[in-house]
Amino acid sequence: MSVGRATAARRDRIERGFGALDAAGIRWLLLRGDPGGAEAELDVLVDGGKLRRAAAALETADLHRLPAVGHPGHRFFVAYHPAAGRLTLDVVTDLAYGPGRTVDLPAGPVLDRRIRAADAWRPAAADAFWLRLLHAALDRNELRPSDREAISEAWAAGPVADSPLAAGLAGLAPTLVPALASTDPRDPAFERLARALRADLVPRSAGLRERAGRPPGATKLHTALRRPGIAIALLGPDGAGKSTVSEILVERLPVPARRVYLGLYADRASGRGPARLRRLGQLVRARITAAAHLRRGRVVVLDRHPIELGSVAGAGRPGLRRRLSVSLAQRLAPTADVVIVLDASVDVLMARKREHDAATIAAMRERYAALARREGAIVVDATRPVGDVADEVALATWRALIRRWRRG
Repeated sequence: MSVGRATAARRDRIERGFGALDAAGIRWLLLRGDPGGAEAELDVLVDGGKLRRAAAALETADLHRLPAVGHPGHRFFVAYHPAAGRLTLDVVTDLAYGPGRTVDLPAGPVLDRRIRAADAWRPAAADAFWLRLLHAALDRNELRPSDREAISEAWAAGPVADSPLAAGLAGLAPTLVPALASTDPRDPAFERLARALRADLVPRSAGLRERAGRPPGATKLHTALRRPGIAIALLGPDGAGKSTVSEILVERLPVPARRVYLGLYADRASGRGPARLRRLGQLVRARITAAAHLRRGRVVVLDRHPIELGSVAGAGRPGLRRRLSVSLAQRLAPTADVVIVLDASVDVLMARKREHDAATIAAMRERYAALARREGAIVVDATRPVGDVADEVALATWRALIRRWRRG
């Protein structure tokens, strides 16, 4: 999909989310981000007294909450569709800035003064000046060109000293606040004043305390999940594109995902002595690895799952030793919450993998179809371009994950 179409699809989902907040009677405004652009994340301030109602409203717009470990005060709501990619609303209910949320200002007066623009509720110009300045100076300790442009535009719109945020800051930095309000942001002196504001408001020890108290690796979204994950078994005949689709899937999903290799092929399920023990040991290790990922809320894509052993490897009833070996492998392997079977026509499979004749491939397809019916699997047409197949698998996985979250 082109960038333009993806942006349009994302904009539509943003409008649905904002519309749901309005329909629920929630006061909100857009702090940062461009709903009409290609950004995947928008920062939104909502009325703190109605957070639970806001969360329920966003859920109706298919935006689902992911807890924000290591980011107190933030709530991440994520929507996903292949047409739009991932969209994240970073929702806050207060205006806290700096390491350890050192500066905390009342949000109510800012919401009282919000202005309705064409695409969103936005802060009044004087409030926008301080909101952007505080985020740049205290949160990032950096005034970027885009910050300077936005701050300059807000400063030119009228007296910024009239903002309730200026009144709240005046008690903390009585000299610097008037100086910032009266200085053109394009003047080099403005950046020196912004650095002085940080030095006055943020103790040097605050950043160290925040880093010491943050869980290792706790970054926005990617390690912020504390909801249960799901395991996906991706199956299909040779040539269906399982390996390629699983690689794309791990990259494309809107939540962290890992691929876990189980190491079993249909013709290597049994064996003798050390070889069999190594395979069983590999399954045990894979089970432990998958369980660790699932506890962290990740999606686990299981490569070469023994669900297919004994049912699709070949015709006829297998011998006792093989049946026992397959049964043990299936018990030791990680449990698949969702089974997805990739299917393609005989001609397509033969063109991609020339290892079998048409009759063998046709019989293999029939056995995978029977497996899909038995396991209640999702069957995906793999004759299409691999990107389209990966999109459908990613969407099916995301929907399964949402159902899992709703069940608790």
